[in-house]
Amino acid sequence: MQKLIQKVVNLIPALGYYQVGIWTSEPDKKRVIFETGGGEALRFSRGYSQRFKEGIIGWVAYTGKPILANDVSKEPRYLGKLYPETKSEISVPIRFGARILGVLDIQSTELNAFTREDLSVLQILAGQIAVAMENARLYEEARSKGDYLESLVRNVTDAIVSVDSQRRVVEWNKGAEKIFGYTKEEVLGKDIDAIIVPKDKQKEAASITGRAMTSLEIIDFETVRQRKNGTLMSVLISASPILKGKKFLGAVAIYKDITERKRALEALRESEEKYKTLTSNINVGVYRNTVGPKGKFIEANPAIVKMFGYKSREEFLALNVANLYQNPADRKKFNEKMLKFGYVRDEELQLKKKDETPFIGSVSAVAAKDEKGKVMYYDGIIEDITERKRAEEALRIKDSAMASSISAIAITDLEGNLTYVNNSFLKLWGYDSVEEVLGKLAVKFWQVEEKASEVLEASHYKGSWVGELVAMRKDDSLFDVHLQASRVTDKAGKPICMMASFIDITERKRIEKEIKRKSQELESFVYTVSHDLKSPLISIKGFSELLKASSRDKLGKKGLHQLERIVSNADEVNRLIGDLLKLSRVGKAVQQPREIDTLSLAKEIVEELNLQFKIDHPTVKYLNLPVIYADWLHFRQILQNLLSNAYKFRNETKELELAVGCTEVDNTYQFYVKDNGIGIEQQHLEDIFHIFRRLEDKPVEGTGAGLAIVKKIVETNGGRIWAKSVRGKGSTFYFTFPKRKKPTSARV
Repeated sequence: MQKLIQKVVNLIPALGYYQVGIWTSEPDKKRVIFETGGGEALRFSRGYSQRFKEGIIGWVAYTGKPILANDVSKEPRYLGKLYPETKSEISVPIRFGARILGVLDIQSTELNAFTREDLSVLQILAGQIAVAMENARLYEEARSKGDYLESLVRNVTDAIVSVDSQRRVVEWNKGAEKIFGYTKEEVLGKDIDAIIVPKDKQKEAASITGRAMTSLEIIDFETVRQRKNGTLMSVLISASPILKGKKFLGAVAIYKDITERKRALEALRESEEKYKTLTSNINVGVYRNTVGPKGKFIEANPAIVKMFGYKSREEFLALNVANLYQNPADRKKFNEKMLKFGYVRDEELQLKKKDETPFIGSVSAVAAKDEKGKVMYYDGIIEDITERKRAEEALRIKDSAMASSISAIAITDLEGNLTYVNNSFLKLWGYDSVEEVLGKLAVKFWQVEEKASEVLEASHYKGSWVGELVAMRKDDSLFDVHLQASRVTDKAGKPICMMASFIDITERKRIEKEIKRKSQELESFVYTVSHDLKSPLISIKGFSELLKASSRDKLGKKGLHQLERIVSNADEVNRLIGDLLKLSRVGKAVQQPREIDTLSLAKEIVEELNLQFKIDHPTVKYLNLPVIYADWLHFRQILQNLLSNAYKFRNETKELELAVGCTEVDNTYQFYVKDNGIGIEQQHLEDIFHIFRRLEDKPVEGTGAGLAIVKKIVETNGGRIWAKSVRGKGSTFYFTFPKRKKPTSARV
């Protein structure tokens, strides 16, 4: 380091100064040590020292600020005994970051020998000396020869670049190569702005050059520069002009890459913002208060002030702590416990807010004692657990409800092992205690384990499963259950267990089986009766037609009328038998659900009815008719019947007006058919859906079974049907169909 400093010193006298000295600082000893010098400075030997605040050099070392004295006789800090010939002196700190490494001192035998420009140049030189000194300190043990200053400047991590008056690069150190990506050979002689300045920063760069040309320093100017690969980076620029007299020769600049620092600062800013948000919304109060029945708060964070409903920290600190208790006597008990044990943990206290609103606080506190063991104050945290206590009570009620539920309830872990069962489960499966079942695989309680495993997998991966299974009791007897299983997740959505409820449907299944048997018997009876009735009806109608043809002249007008009545009644009975068969078969012959364009279907039925009833262009509105997935034949029967009734019971004095539409309610389609027909009395709106119930307001074809068939079809498909009507103004029939995309089976 000594040789390096000496080389720097040897360069300075060339500028015409008679004395140059470099001093190093020893802050721990509050002194500066003379290292080396040139000219008259050599009258001192290395190691000579001055105390901080002693002389100009001592003051610069102490304050870290430069001193320019163009007439030392007027400078009270000047020590004339050292250099009596000195008339002017300039002394600058050799600074590396926040550390003062030493002092660069130059003296002249002339008055007013220095300018502000000299000060600037020496400051830049002192900065370079500082870098060199610091690097030399780190590397001097590893290096024994060479030009230390040149090597250290070349290898400094910051980019050091010098340009001539035309902004052409004349010096480009290793730091510049690393930061900008260009080698020295690539940039020498080229315009610096054309190489590293982005297009949108050209005007700014020209302004910086202009400032340098007018002898202005640029210190820590933050901007953006461009690397060889085109990427941008944030930099700090410090630059100073190189002058000869007043002539601008060029400039030297130091570029510090602060991209990562900017990112870190932004990350810190975001982190501080998050922390600020967190602390302003946190529901945990932190406090310190004095001891005793008249204890006062000493410290309080914003959370506790907000928790108790006060507007300001100052208002809160003025409180007596006991005033926050619903029962001030509880404060006394709290004090006694603190004095006895020195702490409390999760102590639940009945507290109140400023507006007297009660709440439950959970307090953890510790007593702070002085050297003599006397309690000085309490430090604690408090959390409002009112909602948690309510939730715990609600959970207790739910647990009680689960335990006492008539439905069997079980909970398993994610591997399918039972972790909870209620009393109804034990009773249903025939066990005496929970110890007999907990920890066992749930699949062991079913007739077919493979099917039970499928239920567990569906619950785990799909979230739920509903259906029927055959269970096996402790005594190996079997019974049918309806099962509803679901996956339980935590707040983050992570599965934690599975839960299921069970209802014994053995009796229901038996009844369903019996109903099915009776239904089959009834269907067989209806079919037999219809077959047995149709044969004589056909004979009656046939013989009547023959008699009519063969004896027309003999029967006379009255006889022919009676024969026609016989044929008409036979046809009516035949239609009744047909409708009975249709009604009994609803739900038996079920088609696979398929996609139905309800708009196209409605238009098709209207066209058919126009031809059948010979009506030209009635007014028909089709409103929001969707594409659904259902039994096509069933849906067509419903729409056909409702629209046909609208035609049959139209008001002959008006033009027929119809509306066929749909609205969606939750998971259901609600269709409607509206007409402007004769309408229905309010008291008959329920009767019209009963078989063979018809109103005799208007003579029309039919048996009166149509709406009964429609009602059964709708209910078979999981919907319902109803009507609204005003006599003389028309009717609206509504029916619902569940939404579905594909056929599903609940049974495994």
